[in-house]
Amino acid sequence: MPPDFFKSNGIEPPQPINAHSDDEAWIAPEIWQDNAHIVRVFGAMQTQWRMGFAGPTGLDYSALPVVVRMMRVPLDCRGDVFMGVRVMELATLGVYADKRQLENSKRRG
Repeated sequence: MPPDFFKSNGIEPPQPINAHSDDEAWIAPEIWQDNAHIVRVFGAMQTQWRMGFAGPTGLDYSALPVVVRMMRVPLDCRGDVFMGVRVMELATLGVYADKRQLENSKRRG
């Protein structure tokens, strides 16, 4: 993937979760062409998280059709994009849950 992939697609590059200093380098993952639409749509949906008391609870799917059209995802790819976004959403929610659990265990000492 080209180094400017995220910025050229209007997506903020992800940051390392446990970064403690500027010395830690983030390495962009290689994104297969089959997943490019999924990654672009998921990135564009980052302002659409529904929030609960413990943090994000999931994406607001009512925005998804608009984002998919604006990102010009071909009609024949939209089902796969929806399923891919769901996979990324669940993985992200898992990371948030792990982070909350770690923070809670640190508080308990």
